[in-house]
Amino acid sequence: MVHLTINEIQFILKKKILITLIIIAALGASYVYYQFNKPHKDIAAATPVSALNAAELFTEFEINENEANQLYLGKIVQVTGVVYSVELGTNGDLNVLLMGDDDMFGVAGNFNKGELNESEIVEGEQVTIKGECAGMLSDVVLIRCVIVK
Repeated sequence: MVHLTINEIQFILKKKILITLIIIAALGASYVYYQFNKPHKDIAAATPVSALNAAELFTEFEINENEANQLYLGKIVQVTGVVYSVELGTNGDLNVLLMGDDDMFGVAGNFNKGELNESEIVEGEQVTIKGECAGMLSDVVLIRCVIVK
């Protein structure tokens, strides 16, 4: 029979706790790394959950934002509207605002850098875009957008 002193037992317990914490930290770091590096949805190939015009989408969020979030948040949405403005973002992305019924607010589509040139989209023309709904700030925001031809 092996007799251990209190100090030896404490040392063994500390060692086991340390090993357990290292394993938990490694698993947590692996999960974070996976989430950060997982591929995005292929927006162009994805089937949208809904196809609406900019005014309809904005109105749904304006009337009941919680319900609209449940329907659209994080999902692919296809929106048709008249281009109100086109702006180049600070990191080279392109931001397109589609008019709703209100001249001040609508649907803001964010195109990743290189996805669309400013010259490809003209203010005043009607376009259809598809993107992932990121919710509503002052406008309804779609990210990683593509033009639907």
